[in-house]
Order: sequence, then structure tokens, then C-alpha cells
Amino acid sequence: MRNGSAILYLVCCLTSGFSICEVVYVHFIHSIISLARSWWILEDGLRLSWMEALAHL
Repeated sequence: MRNGSAILYLVCCLTSGFSICEVVYVHFIHSIISLARSWWILEDGLRLSWMEALAHL
């Protein structure tokens, strides 16, 4: 995944202006980070729910 995005970044920088590419790349990274963070929050919530369910048994 990291190599693919790096290649995409390089191709984008070579074909278009660097500043445009930088904005797009930063936005792409931020969206991945926020998506991963929301997934971790969801995963933690599910884990806590399971722990609570097991505690009640």
C-alpha cells in the first residue's frame, strides 16, 4: 500500500504541478488517517461491548 501510493505520488508530481499534487496527496493521507482512526474507535467500542457482555455472564 505504501509503495503504491508513493509511486502514484511520484507519477502525479511528474505529470502535474508539484503544489497541486502535494495538496491532493496530503488530503489523501489525512482521509486514510481519519478512516483508520474511526475504525480503531469502532473496534475499541466493539471490544468494550464484548467485555461488558462477558462480564454480565
